[in-house]
Amino acid sequence: MVYVLIPAHNGKDDVLRLLGCLGEQAYREFKIVLMDDGSTDGTATAVARTFPDVTVLRGNGRLWWTGAIVCAVTHILRGANEDDSILLLNNDLTIDRDYVGQLVEASRAHGRCLVGSTNVDADNPRSMHAGVWMDNRLRLTVNSDEAVIRGGGIDDHVDVLPGRGTLIPVEVFNTIGGFNARKLPHYGADYEFSIRARRAGFRLIVSHRARVYARRAVTGFDIPDKGRLSIKESMTLLCSTKSKTNARYFLTYVWLCSNDDVRIRNTLAAAMALVTRIVLRTGPLYPLYLMGRSIRRLGGRGARAMGGP
Repeated sequence: MVYVLIPAHNGKDDVLRLLGCLGEQAYREFKIVLMDDGSTDGTATAVARTFPDVTVLRGNGRLWWTGAIVCAVTHILRGANEDDSILLLNNDLTIDRDYVGQLVEASRAHGRCLVGSTNVDADNPRSMHAGVWMDNRLRLTVNSDEAVIRGGGIDDHVDVLPGRGTLIPVEVFNTIGGFNARKLPHYGADYEFSIRARRAGFRLIVSHRARVYARRAVTGFDIPDKGRLSIKESMTLLCSTKSKTNARYFLTYVWLCSNDDVRIRNTLAAAMALVTRIVLRTGPLYPLYLMGRSIRRLGGRGARAMGGP
């Protein structure tokens, strides 16, 4: 049995669209659990009316992504068997009719491993990525080779898996525990969980045939593509839970995901990156940022003059 877990906070139309896709699946051995975390747009009511077989759990509106996943997984594990799986799906996705079946087939064929999906831009179907590699400094490389991906098959050289369409065998939760909602409430918890699973000996793969379609809208706060930042902007970037550069959670993510031999180095480098990219661009400190950028440019010219890259 596959338990399809969908976290939602509003987005009623998206949720109904995804549930409609699930209703058309060729593979039928699944149950759907919607974790509705305090929606105010009538999501839970609409789902109960249109899809009465869906289990709807209610949150208080303050769970964030990871908390919603933890609550729903706890509920699912009470009734799940060891040979069951949990499929994480974001509520803003659409999927093909053979999607769930492709994930199940890939997991069974490769020793009940964790299986991620190929992500396709719904507005530009030629833009797709399938598989993420991570180096020792946590820098990411994404497989976006359209020819390879369209050839089908799997990618078994994968270091992390996102929460946007990943099938996880129940035994993974029983072995390593759940997602870390206390330390990573919104961003990074999916990568940290998959890294923990890999370290425990579970395989990570991506199926090129199991595809999710999403519009590539930014859902959190990213650093603005401009020069000077206001104090308010900087505080939001460094302190808001919705920010991908929240200082507390970002540095925690780096610490947890780094290998032991580079953990301190990576965390210090991440802290310096926050200082350089945000703090020094704030209000009266902006001249220091410009000065540092000029020095780095001069250093680069010197390296080239001496035969450097």
